Amino acid sequence: TLELHGDSTLATTIMESVFLLIYIAELALRFLADGLEAFRGGWVKFDFFLVVVGIIGSWVFEPFVRGSASSAMAPIMILRTLRLLRLAKTVRLFSRVQECWMLVRGFMNSANVLIYAFIMLFGLIYIFSCLSVELITKRGLTHEDPVYQAQVERYFSSLPHTMLTLVRFACLDNLSEVYQPLVEREPYL
Repeated sequence: TLELHGDSTLATTIMESVFLLIYIAELALRFLADGLEAFRGGWVKFDFFLVVVGIIGSWVFEPFVRGSASSAMAPIMILRTLRLLRLAKTVRLFSRVQECWMLVRGFMNSANVLIYAFIMLFGLIYIFSCLSVELITKRGLTHEDPVYQAQVERYFSSLPHTMLTLVRFACLDNLSEVYQPLVEREPYL
């Protein structure tokens, strides 16, 4: 977001290089302690991959492409996305801390229930969106009242748009902005 606003990214670039140096030092110490036997571990291979991606992305490609056209930045963006795999290293912590591992297993065991709840919620929002399109957009006020017409065009112009509006209702996200002008003109809504 700093690049989007035209702000300097020097601090984040320095922090990225510092963390990359820490990863390199960790990997070097592991090789110093275990030698090439360290490559037998899957996490060491993963760490090595992350370090190589970081070096290529931060120290090889990025200095040459900085300030270039956006098409030249595509490989850098892919490498930046791959750097997010560092977050996967935290999985190692879950296996060592029993309480965290229990929490992860609980989430995994409840995934089926969450998926069915999502499907049910999607179905209900679809049904009520169809009903809303029929009740709200087919009213006589749609063509007579400009405020009512603006609300209908903004929030109920199509079925997907109406579904998005009803998701706002389900999340209690500023629903008075949507609903109040409609109810003032049609109280039964």
